[in-house]
Amino acid sequence: MCSDEDLEVENENANHNQPPSTNHDFRISDQVFMQHFRDRIANQLLESEDLLGACIAAGVFALMLWFFFFVFLDVLF
Repeated sequence: MCSDEDLEVENENANHNQPPSTNHDFRISDQVFMQHFRDRIANQLLESEDLLGACIAAGVFALMLWFFFFVFLDVLF
């Protein structure tokens, strides 16, 4: 029969043996997403022949950056 102390030590050891947090993987996936998003916007800007379309695409990109950095990251931290 295990004592409470033995169970406590076993739980602590189990917590230490867990793989590192997926926070690093999460940040990498965010970076990949943002890179694909930037590439898509850049392609739209290059394909757009009129100035209005380019301005709209740039505005959407700016709003997405604002949302990501000020809203999404604020929730995480």
